[in-house]
Amino acid sequence: MGSLGIVLGIAVAVLWGSADTVATVAARRLGTFTTTLVSFIVSASVLVLFGVVSGFGGLAFVQISLAPQELLFSASIGLLSGLLAAVGYFSLYRGLELGPLAIVSPIVAADGAVAAVLAILLLHEGVSVWQASLLCCIFCGIFFASTNLAELRRLLGSVLVVKGGVPWGLLAMLAFGLMLFTLGAAAQVWGWFLPIFWTRFFAMLAMLGLALWRHYRRSPGAPTTQGRRGFVVFGSSAGLAAVVGLLETVGLLVYSIDTQIAATDIAAAISSCFGLIPLVIGLTVFGERPTGNQVGGVLLVITALLLLAIKPA
Repeated sequence: MGSLGIVLGIAVAVLWGSADTVATVAARRLGTFTTTLVSFIVSASVLVLFGVVSGFGGLAFVQISLAPQELLFSASIGLLSGLLAAVGYFSLYRGLELGPLAIVSPIVAADGAVAAVLAILLLHEGVSVWQASLLCCIFCGIFFASTNLAELRRLLGSVLVVKGGVPWGLLAMLAFGLMLFTLGAAAQVWGWFLPIFWTRFFAMLAMLGLALWRHYRRSPGAPTTQGRRGFVVFGSSAGLAAVVGLLETVGLLVYSIDTQIAATDIAAAISSCFGLIPLVIGLTVFGERPTGNQVGGVLLVITALLLLAIKPA
């Protein structure tokens, strides 16, 4: 069981890291809004299919209650987490669109640290000196990763310089941190499936509502097609966005299964390294050249996340 848990954890890291990489290409071709919308539609569809299959298959690790009161209460919490997910994923894909991938994705990966701080502040959860130190390391790493120190010195420290997708990455990190905190609280009552399903469902509805609003605000004389070539380009880019939703959701399901097979600490520790994949892809494939302090900050964030997930006694 231990080796299987490790393999599944690696699979989750690969799925989530690949999702961010593909999302970078999709958002730069298709735009942030459409990429987010398509990925949410695919994600919600996959969860519906998984819920139906698991219901007929009687999977023990999936807890789905169809009682009206349970559905109503879980949906009310899902509405809040869904709105946070819509903000978070839109900000993530916008950040990836503007780049750099090697910096934005690892910054967003620190959302778990935000959720941990919220748990400490709002739920008064105890934290060891080791964990507090690692949380400080994570936020220090975020500072270095999101700040151009050379530009900062040039401006004599008057302002913090954050460019490109970094501010969007920071916003996504905060939104995801709040979402994870909400999901964690809901999972204690209804299990993991319903909160995740409602989150993706309401996030999809939010983006669909915004799409309709944008459609009706469009000028009547505005062009709606770009010819056959434009349709082909749009279709291929929309396919990439669908792949993003599929990778994100499959990774989420595999992670949930992994926590049932192996220790949650092991699953969280291995999967938290998914930020290494966008870092390597950004430096090699996309030819990004972040500053030394930004790369150091990213590595500090990933290392601290790994050590925090291990939670030594």
